Amino acid sequence: MAQRAIKNVKEDVLKCPICLDPYENPRILPCEHTLCLECLTKYISEARKRDGTFNSFMCPTCKNKIEIDPKMDSDKVAETFPVSTFLEAIHQTVNQYESPELSCEIHGKRPMEFYCFTDHIILCSHCLLENHRNQKCEIVALKECFEKKKDQLEEMRQELVNQIKEMDDGGCIMFT
Repeated sequence: MAQRAIKNVKEDVLKCPICLDPYENPRILPCEHTLCLECLTKYISEARKRDGTFNSFMCPTCKNKIEIDPKMDSDKVAETFPVSTFLEAIHQTVNQYESPELSCEIHGKRPMEFYCFTDHIILCSHCLLENHRNQKCEIVALKECFEKKKDQLEEMRQELVNQIKEMDDGGCIMFT
């Protein structure tokens, strides 16, 4: 069941709507849609050529008008949109959970089975015994780490949604 959930997240949440590949350097537009930096750069450049307008472009997903600086180069415009750290964190977590090949380079490719919340690193059983046994580290199995991180990500997502709602309610202007 967990594998199916991971597959659904990868197919429904972590794909750029332009290239249909997993996000590379995901950028959030004011309308809250996300695109890869490279896809966004190309899209803005093509939209400028096609439409002849340099002060805005339409979101490829919802068609909302996004205001931009007409003097900026297309590459630079795309870089001004914030990175989606939320999607990057989900992508990293999915990759860690999904990759059975995680192996320790120090201890002869032993499987990485544990996570240290104190040092924020993945460990094999030998690394755990050698470097974390006498420390006051919070060590958990990698699968348990995924569950904890998933809960933390959901809390972060909800907090972001609440902040966006507060900004909208407080009269903050979102370009549409």
